[in-house]
Amino acid sequence: MQSSYRSWLRLRTYALYRDVDVPRKQGDRPFVFTVQSIIRQIRNREEELKEMISLSLCGIMFGFQVRNRQDAGASPAVGEIDTKAPFESVKAAVNLFVEASPKADRPVLKKSRTMEESVLGRETQLHWILKQIDKYKEHVKTAESTKGQALGQLEKANKTLEDLTHKLKAASESKQTSIETTEAAKARVEQLKSTKNQQAWQESVDNERNQYKAAANQLISTKQHLNNLKQDFDIALEAKQASFQRAAEAQHAARLNRKKISELSKDVESMSQTLERVRLASAKAEEDHERLMEEKEAHIDSKKKAKEDIDIKTTEYLTSKKDDGNLEKRLEETSEAVNVLREQLKEVRAADMELLRNAKSEVDEAKRRLEEMKEEERSLKDVVESLKRELEEVRRDISASKEDELKAQQLRAELDQIKLQVQEAVTKETIATNNVNELESKIDEMRSEAEKATRQEEEMKRQVETLWREAQRSELAIKDSEAKLEIAQRQVEEAKAAKELADDQIRKQSSKRKEDSVITDSNTITLTTQDFEALSRKAEEATSAADTKVATIKAQLETIKQKERGILEKLEKGMQENNEIQEEITNAQNTADAARQTVETELNKWRQETKPPTTKY
Repeated sequence: MQSSYRSWLRLRTYALYRDVDVPRKQGDRPFVFTVQSIIRQIRNREEELKEMISLSLCGIMFGFQVRNRQDAGASPAVGEIDTKAPFESVKAAVNLFVEASPKADRPVLKKSRTMEESVLGRETQLHWILKQIDKYKEHVKTAESTKGQALGQLEKANKTLEDLTHKLKAASESKQTSIETTEAAKARVEQLKSTKNQQAWQESVDNERNQYKAAANQLISTKQHLNNLKQDFDIALEAKQASFQRAAEAQHAARLNRKKISELSKDVESMSQTLERVRLASAKAEEDHERLMEEKEAHIDSKKKAKEDIDIKTTEYLTSKKDDGNLEKRLEETSEAVNVLREQLKEVRAADMELLRNAKSEVDEAKRRLEEMKEEERSLKDVVESLKRELEEVRRDISASKEDELKAQQLRAELDQIKLQVQEAVTKETIATNNVNELESKIDEMRSEAEKATRQEEEMKRQVETLWREAQRSELAIKDSEAKLEIAQRQVEEAKAAKELADDQIRKQSSKRKEDSVITDSNTITLTTQDFEALSRKAEEATSAADTKVATIKAQLETIKQKERGILEKLEKGMQENNEIQEEITNAQNTADAARQTVETELNKWRQETKPPTTKY
């Protein structure tokens, strides 16, 4: 009977263990503590057994019969003792005990996993969360490393831009020097225009030619330098775009990390809620256990007092009862029944003690598990605190990354503006290069025209020198002819006077002389008519030749003057073209300076705004 009762208790405790409900998901109701339900069942069963034993003892001593719940027949007469066994079998006793237990104390529980499995599941979930946090930390570190690389590349791009600005300054200085040289050449041309010395003008023209050659070479070198600067600037822009692309990738990774961190924060909050529920359930279980132990002790004390009262009453009843004929027989029967009941009571007590020891061991095990759960709760609290700190750090990192993202967007906008300005500067530079090319072509044309003018000038100089020599010779010839003409005129006048005198003498002395008239006066010259005519013809020829020579010389002088005026007009045109070229060069220089100043101002702003922040992560 004792072994069957123990097997029944094992089956019952196993069934109770199987009926324990542990919630699998977060947010469900708190789990029902196993030991609490077992203790409640044991106490109910113990109370029922004690009540049945006390009732059976009272029925034996006072002639009452214990009725079974299954067979509620008519009770025997008062004063008769029921000699039947109180229980027909172990099964009937078990059924009696089960039926006697109140239904309100039977907890209806769902079948689910045990506490250990739930704790292991939470531990595995916590380990997985910690691994995920480590992964996100690694992602954050990689994002920070990529961010540092992007900042380093931005610094390199800033350095390259500074080099480009220095090169632009050097190019602008070279352009300024070329402009100054052209202005100096212009001033020299004006000085040459004012000078009249032919040899000094020739030297100044040669110097001007050399200066134009030097200016052209300098323009070619500046053009090459500008092309190199353009290539360097394109390389710097490509590097900056690559760095911005890397920064965008780092920001994308940071956004993904923020999403995962938000999910982890939700998981951590749910875990903290479950831990709080576990803590409250464990505290409630401890309170219920203490309360039940106190109630059990009070109930045992009350049962002991009732047993003592029953023993006193039985002794009094036995002493006061008179001896009858069947007294000994009844006494033997009652003693046998009492012995049977005592044996049953001993067995029940032994079973209760064993059950109590098992319950105590289970209570100790439950306390140990409760302590372990408390330790796990403390460890989980520490983990939650560490996760909260890490979450705060991650939030700070996210705020810093947001600030960096805003700065990156500002830098992108500024970079777009700089790109537009650079494109404008490039267009202006192309316009300036086109103007420079046009100026170079014009300078080449002016150079060729200057060379032609120098050749024409040399030819004109040679012609002028020849004409000058011819004019000098003609002037000498004119002077000789004029002197001869004066002499001839004087001779003609003297001849005319002598002719008149001779005619007068011939008319007077015609009768006296038949030969040719002879001048008697020593101061007069005697000429024949043929000589006189020859002399007059020679004089006319000399005058006509002198007039023709004078006319030719005048015509040559007019042509020389016209050529000089043409040369001066060409020089004036060349000076005007040179002035126009100088104005175009100054305009191009002003546009280049304006573009350079805008680029420098934008670069300075960009440098000041893109200084790496000294934030601590």
